[in-house]
Amino acid sequence: AMVGSPWPEVLHAWAQAALEYPALTERECGYGLTHRLDVQTSGPVIVAKDRAAFVFMRLLFQTDWVNKEYLALVHGRVPDGKHTIDARLKTVMDERGSSWTSVAHDGRSAATEYVCVGRYRKGGEELSLVRVKLLSGRTHQIRVHMRHAGYPLVTDPKYNDDAKMFGQDRHWCRRNFLHCAYVAFEEEGGRRVEVDCPLPPDLKMALDSCTQVE
Repeated sequence: AMVGSPWPEVLHAWAQAALEYPALTERECGYGLTHRLDVQTSGPVIVAKDRAAFVFMRLLFQTDWVNKEYLALVHGRVPDGKHTIDARLKTVMDERGSSWTSVAHDGRSAATEYVCVGRYRKGGEELSLVRVKLLSGRTHQIRVHMRHAGYPLVTDPKYNDDAKMFGQDRHWCRRNFLHCAYVAFEEEGGRRVEVDCPLPPDLKMALDSCTQVE
């Protein structure tokens, strides 16, 4: 089942109230949630109806058999054509349980494809709307890889270390501009499931406040 919550609450609590699937009450099944999105990232979440579906979907995610594509607005002018970032990522946890990911030679392999689908200007600065495809699933992968490539995401509070840039972003985009726009996978019986998810109103409003130049 594909569900979405417009309210800022714990997702599994919302799903339990909105749906009646057995897996949603089982903690060992992650309350039916088969994957996660970053706190400020919008998009569809796949919820398992029962334990068997949860195990199957987790297997698909762990073996990178789920196709996920994102839209991100980044600083800078991304060149035409398809680009690939192939850089190992290492995630560590601090004493408060907060995770931090960085490019590191002893990290896990990670690859990200991206292509520019629109160019914009805001306050004299160039911005690029990119469509991103994950070829692996690492914590904060898109945000870290895009910064590594020289294109930090708009309003990224964790990985944009330019405080002035972040402060300016916050005036017109209140959260990290990252949205899961497409999810596809094959069910156990072979039926292909594809979900397109357009930009939510807040990100669309932020994008519309920019001047499109291409």
